[in-house]
Amino acid sequence: MANNGPDVAGKFTVTVRLPARTHAVGPYFPADCTPNHLGTVVRCSFPAGLGVLRSATALVPIRIADGASGSLTGGRVEVGSANDPDHSNDTGSFVVRVAR
Repeated sequence: MANNGPDVAGKFTVTVRLPARTHAVGPYFPADCTPNHLGTVVRCSFPAGLGVLRSATALVPIRIADGASGSLTGGRVEVGSANDPDHSNDTGSFVVRVAR
């Protein structure tokens, strides 16, 4: 996801919600990313200053449950900033495809 505008003047948080049958395993980038106790939600904090059409990267390695196959749906990414006047474009979904 890229910042569609305006410039992000303040800090922002990226929240990754993983699909069922997956969980996060560190290390993460940035290093201050924090998983919940189940490893199904990871929050990463970023400093202020994300310009229009720029993007930030959060690396969240995952482990897939034994026996999982096909497309694991339900993954979501949300970007939150107190300075964002338009929250209509703050989320996106993703699928984890498991090949066997």
